Amino acid sequence: MDYAWSAPTLFLLASAALSALVAGFVGRRHGRIGGHCLTIIMLAATAWSAAYGLEVASRTLSGVELWGALKYVGITVWPPAYLVFALRYTGREQRVTRSLVAALSVQPLLVLGALAAPATRELMFSYPPATAADPLPNATLGPLVWVHAAYCYVLMLVATVLIVRALSRLSRAYRGRSALLVASMALPAGANLLYLLELQPFGTIDPTPFAYVLTGAVLVWAGLRFGLRDVMPVARDAIVETMADGVVVLDPVGRVVDLNPAARTLLGSAADEATGQPAAAVLPGYRELVDRLGSALEGDGEIVVGEGAERRVLEGRISPVLDHRGGTTALLLVLRDITARRRAEEELGRLAHYDQLTGLPNRKLLGDRLEQASARARVSGEPFALVFFDLDGFKVVNDSFGHHAGDCLLAEAAARLARHAAPEDTVARLGGDEFTLLLAHVDSPHAVAGVVSEVLGDFQVPFALRGQSVHVSVSAGIAMCPADAIEADTLLRFADTAMYRAKTEGRCRYEFFTPEMSLAAVQRFELERDLRAALDERELVVHYQPLVPLQEGVALGAGVRRMAGPTSSRSTWLRVSSPSPACSHRCCACLRTPGSRPRASCSRSPKARSSATSRALMPVSRPSASSACRWPSTTSARGMPRSAT
Repeated sequence: MDYAWSAPTLFLLASAALSALVAGFVGRRHGRIGGHCLTIIMLAATAWSAAYGLEVASRTLSGVELWGALKYVGITVWPPAYLVFALRYTGREQRVTRSLVAALSVQPLLVLGALAAPATRELMFSYPPATAADPLPNATLGPLVWVHAAYCYVLMLVATVLIVRALSRLSRAYRGRSALLVASMALPAGANLLYLLELQPFGTIDPTPFAYVLTGAVLVWAGLRFGLRDVMPVARDAIVETMADGVVVLDPVGRVVDLNPAARTLLGSAADEATGQPAAAVLPGYRELVDRLGSALEGDGEIVVGEGAERRVLEGRISPVLDHRGGTTALLLVLRDITARRRAEEELGRLAHYDQLTGLPNRKLLGDRLEQASARARVSGEPFALVFFDLDGFKVVNDSFGHHAGDCLLAEAAARLARHAAPEDTVARLGGDEFTLLLAHVDSPHAVAGVVSEVLGDFQVPFALRGQSVHVSVSAGIAMCPADAIEADTLLRFADTAMYRAKTEGRCRYEFFTPEMSLAAVQRFELERDLRAALDERELVVHYQPLVPLQEGVALGAGVRRMAGPTSSRSTWLRVSSPSPACSHRCCACLRTPGSRPRASCSRSPKARSSATSRALMPVSRPSASSACRWPSTTSARGMPRSAT
């Protein structure tokens, strides 16, 4: 074949070479969405430009016909490849099925088949006979060319509409890049349309391959400048634009590149001028998050934005966007508003650790702080005190005025206690009308007594309930750490024991814990236990003791009756001295346990003994009193002086 190398020919071949380079560049990055399609598009451009350049350079009619037919390999492949690229780039990968690819292959195969057979080639184009004046006549286009052109432009129009519709939902950071991609793909199609309509100013030369030169240059420049193949797919970007979580795109040095609408809402007024600003200037907690993550720049944490009513707690997840070499091209910060969740967690924590009525720490939180104070005391020997308070007469108020009034009184009592606590102290409500005060950093019992005395004085002021003045005092028990104990539970028990002593000694007072108080508590328990056992086994005995006037020293009457039970008739009389007939005869009746049962040791405090005894013997008070009242008539019948019991 004979060829003549002119400037248009060389330029077309250069276009083919450039298209091949672009195809190789894109093919190496085929892992990105649409990479294979772009490679096929650029290879089709290579085939078109090379075949057309050789067609123009050929000096024989057979050479012109051959290369004119071969250029349709690129012409027929380019539109279907562009449509598949648009489907994949816009997130419609599920539409690209084998059936679709097979259907799109039908038209190129029909066109190439028609060109391969001389009998049907004239349907595409034909050449008039060569003459001496015109050895290379221009081709005459056949009817199948216009069908082929219409089909190709329909495919290109559908693909362009898909991308343009997707671009309308694209964030501003990517619209310029994707619009550049559409323009570069549409340029060859526009040039070819001008050639077919004979509207282009280049004479008989088809400008379409030259348009591919510009397209290839644009793609190479976009790939190097923007990393065009690294742009997120349009459909995924549309999801980012509508998702509830905020998405902030940062460059590798931490400056804001783009924000989705949700991020703008989360950041409020700070988002108006966020683009181009350091992330730390827009998100005050960003620097702490990055410092905590270190060089990895991947992880999550909390970021607080705004103040007062505008304060928001955001959960931030930062991750790098890597290129094909593993280098960081951008940072992606996803923000989720967890303000409501954090408030709910804080409310649950408050309900778990604070008393709902008074707002004071509850027993659980007191236990935690008491354990912490005990741990410090073990390490450093730092002393502290625990004061146990109990309201005096609260039940009477509750029963008289109702539970609502009782709740109001408890709330006011909590406020009065809190007034006497330092910031490092803890006032807690254990339940009912029981409160505690954990006094930290106290150096002596005298200092504790001063604080407790102030509390007792404060409770001398009456409470106002329903327009009435109600007087409710408070009793307190004090346990010192480490003097009395160091374990938290033991301290609480000792303070409670001391408070009980204050109650039995007259109320509206305080008592420091002493070891004897524990012994007295044990004795009260043993006394009550023995009395209940004697009651269950009907072993109680009524003893009658004479009352002796001190001025005369004469017994007025005496006797004892053993009771096996309230209805028993067995009895034993003790011999007593003869009373003076001139004296009035008086004696008292006492219930006692028999000699066979070990008698519980009695408390040093009469009130403690009385309390334990009254609780145990309440069920037998009526038969015992009845028996004691019948005794005087019995003594008279037996000839003994009649006595008053």
